[in-house]
Amino acid sequence: MAGLASPTSPELNLANPDAPAVPLRQQMKQMGVDMGKRTWASAKSLGKIALLYSLVECSVESYRAKHDIWNTGIAGAVTGGLLAARSGPRAMAVGAAGFAAFSLAIDHFFQDRY
Repeated sequence: MAGLASPTSPELNLANPDAPAVPLRQQMKQMGVDMGKRTWASAKSLGKIALLYSLVECSVESYRAKHDIWNTGIAGAVTGGLLAARSGPRAMAVGAAGFAAFSLAIDHFFQDRY
């Protein structure tokens, strides 16, 4: 999606007929730079979420001294709640339920397959 939002994108230049034509090579270069920046930002965000989830899951598993599906659900609920903490209690509850359901579904899928 970085190519569509790029300031040198042909779609954006169509809105301004007086804008000078930008060579394709320069447009591609700018799109690549924008895509790289957005990819790195997404990777950092997903890395932080994965780190938080892993820390919570390991802590829960150590505390419970069991390895079962409940650890996944608890870790998902805590992580989802923490990620939505700035939005208020209702958002925390929805985030906790959604992340827990997703975590349980993924854990169930991989336990059946591998």
